[in-house]
Amino acid sequence: MHDLPLELHEQILLRLDVKALLRFKCVCSCWNDLISSSRFAERQLELSIADHEEKHHRILQTFPLATVEINECGGHRISKRIPLPPQFSSHYLRILGSCDGLICLLSFSAPSLFFNSKDILIWNPSTKELLTIPSPFGLVDPEFCWFGRDSNIIGAYKLVIGLRTQIYSSEDLPIIRILYSCGGGIYKWRGIETKFGSEIRSFSDSRGTHLNEIVHWPSSSSWFSHVVVTFDLSQEKFGTIPVPNMLHRNNGFTIGVFEKCLCAIFYFRPHKRCWWDRFEVWMMKEYGVKESWTMSMTLEGLEAFSIRPLAFLKNGDLIADVDDNTHVKTYVRYSFKGKAAEVLKKHNGENSDAVTYVESLISPKAQVICGELGFT
Repeated sequence: MHDLPLELHEQILLRLDVKALLRFKCVCSCWNDLISSSRFAERQLELSIADHEEKHHRILQTFPLATVEINECGGHRISKRIPLPPQFSSHYLRILGSCDGLICLLSFSAPSLFFNSKDILIWNPSTKELLTIPSPFGLVDPEFCWFGRDSNIIGAYKLVIGLRTQIYSSEDLPIIRILYSCGGGIYKWRGIETKFGSEIRSFSDSRGTHLNEIVHWPSSSSWFSHVVVTFDLSQEKFGTIPVPNMLHRNNGFTIGVFEKCLCAIFYFRPHKRCWWDRFEVWMMKEYGVKESWTMSMTLEGLEAFSIRPLAFLKNGDLIADVDDNTHVKTYVRYSFKGKAAEVLKKHNGENSDAVTYVESLISPKAQVICGELGFT
């Protein structure tokens, strides 16, 4: 191998998984420098995301803290416990978002909205690297959140958190403060003002969905109507997108991105039954145009109290977290072509959260972490 050019070494190493790459860092100083470089990490991430078989994609669950493989390996599903540092081992974790192999978590000292959170954690579960940021202003459980890459700043990530300090306020209130962290535990805050519509009552899924540099949350604008709340990351302004007219008070919905379009999964249930038994996937073919909502697919054979889409795979399959209202959640992979759901794993759903991520070498300590703290 030592006779091969360095460029060929790189091409060979890029085909390995993260676990092997971390092990091979100790082979020689040349490999250590190469694998540790930010350029190599970005290239490895690009290839992992582009992989059609999505071999490096995982589900992370928080209680117990473990990863679940999305694709089968050797004919069986692999679930692996992963530890956090000891100081967080007894904490309850809320997932704020996932991007580029980094998971953003909120750490609670107790599983209650009345207990203040302790820290915001930016964590790479593949490399076990962790950046800890003390949660400001005694953060409690956020009403809405999003974590992802800021395309306007090279190497930067942004965290958006919204908290409701007044229930059904009659006024629009300032909601945004921004945290800048340059890594190594160095961070600072600056405040900006923006307006948030007081007609928004609640969010049916607190974690935002990113499309076209805009974050989206499914929400209720009154007791019997629904709307998609948007946040423009560049202009730092809120807005709304209407849902189809067929959605009424007996329906629920969550949102995602499918084939580069905003999509919504609408729930329908029989009269006086507590679970949903019909799910329709609608796509907004022309962004922002209400009339372009089109019913594209249906999920059949599922009965659930709630369903959260975690990801759409490249082959069109849906990865979802299904709750049957018995404190048992099920991760499923649903094939719209075969009209069948494959159970990936069942787990105790109480106090548990889940998100999909891709294995990467991206270091939370080497990035610029920007956070936005909102109050409504």
